[in-house]
Amino acid sequence: TEGQALAAFYGTSLSYWSRVNLYAAADYFDGVTGYLNMASADKLTTAVTVANGGVLAGNGAINGAVTVASGGVFGGVGSVSGLVTVQSGGALAPGALASSGALSAAGTLTINGNLALNSGSSYNVQVGPTTSLAKVSGSASVNGAKVNANFALGDAVSQKYTILTASSVSGKFASVANTGLSGGLTDTLSYDGKTVALVMSIDPTAAGAVSDNQKAV
Repeated sequence: TEGQALAAFYGTSLSYWSRVNLYAAADYFDGVTGYLNMASADKLTTAVTVANGGVLAGNGAINGAVTVASGGVFGGVGSVSGLVTVQSGGALAPGALASSGALSAAGTLTINGNLALNSGSSYNVQVGPTTSLAKVSGSASVNGAKVNANFALGDAVSQKYTILTASSVSGKFASVANTGLSGGLTDTLSYDGKTVALVMSIDPTAAGAVSDNQKAV
């Protein structure tokens, strides 16, 4: 029945009897394991729990709450109508998700509800010409979570990259870890009550950051 559920998810034609059996597979979404990639036209009308080892790329529409357990990854560029809760050890990653759970491209995940990033959870983003963004219509709690930022800036470096928007943002991330930064670039998190952004700066004392003339100026 799990195979039939996945077939239905991708829009494969099913016989009457396969559709009947599909109801027996509904419990699969109580603990998604492995890699499941929703197409943009896919719609799911049940609550979802992404279990340990599960990767759910929510590129379609989910009408129900989403819970990400420890060891699970949820992301994609679709929408969720309901509360999204990321437990300690779980990860939220807006954008295109590979089967490993890593971001292969930045994108926007829309949450029509509230977001709770619990202490010890991770918020994974890709930063560059297009930046990962969770767009939350309700409130977002980020207290104690950590940001993992992968930078692919290219030649054009902006001063500020917005990674989260909500009607209200409470708490602060515990830490931010970066990959891909070079040339003396550093970043810090900024908050204004409704957005969280990575603000770029340059350390002129860093090796190779600037030329001697630039440093003197």
